[in-house]
Amino acid sequence: MAIKTIFGNRPYIVQYIFSGKAYQCHVAHQEVDKNGGEVSILVRVGKVDSNGGNRLVHIVNRVMQVEGGGYYDIEIIEAPTVTDVGTQIGYEQTSAIGSFSNLNRQANIKTGPIVEVYAEPTYTGGLVYDREFIPVGGSKVDTGEFDSIDTERVLNPNTDYIIKVVNTSTVSDGTLNMALTWYESGE
Repeated sequence: MAIKTIFGNRPYIVQYIFSGKAYQCHVAHQEVDKNGGEVSILVRVGKVDSNGGNRLVHIVNRVMQVEGGGYYDIEIIEAPTVTDVGTQIGYEQTSAIGSFSNLNRQANIKTGPIVEVYAEPTYTGGLVYDREFIPVGGSKVDTGEFDSIDTERVLNPNTDYIIKVVNTSTVSDGTLNMALTWYESGE
C-alpha cells in the first residue's frame, strides 16, 4: 500500500524536491462575498528560468477550503488578458495574503521558481478549461473542501492562468483558503 502525501502516489516527485524544483503557495483568508462574490488568483508561468533553461510547470495538488457561504463555483481560466496583476504573493515571503516557499530538501540548492502568484488580478476573457464546485450548506458555520491530489496538470510556458472562485450563496459571506503545490521539470 502506497503512502498518500500532498504529491499523491507519485514517487518520482522526490527527485524534484531534492533538486530544489518543488514549490508550494498558500493563499489565506480571502473574503468571498455572498450573491456572486469572487476571489481570483493569477498564476503566471514564465518561459525561462533565471539560469536560461526551459522548464515545465506540473501542478500536482490544489486544495481549496471554504468556510461559510453557499456552494462555490470554481473555474480555471487559461490565457486571459490581464490588465492589472493585483498583489503579489512574493517568493520566500509570508504576508496577510499568504506564503510562497520552496519545498527544497538540500540547503545548498537555491533554485527560484518560474511561477509568480498574485491575488485579486483584473482580467478579461480567456479559455475556461476546468470547472469544479465545492458544496457547502449555506450558513456561516458550514465548511467544504476540494482536493485535486490525483490530477496532475502541466501548464503552458509563458501563459497566465486564473483560478476563479465564486460564492453562490444568497445567505452568507465566506472565506477561502487555498494551497497550490507544483514541481518544475526540465533544465
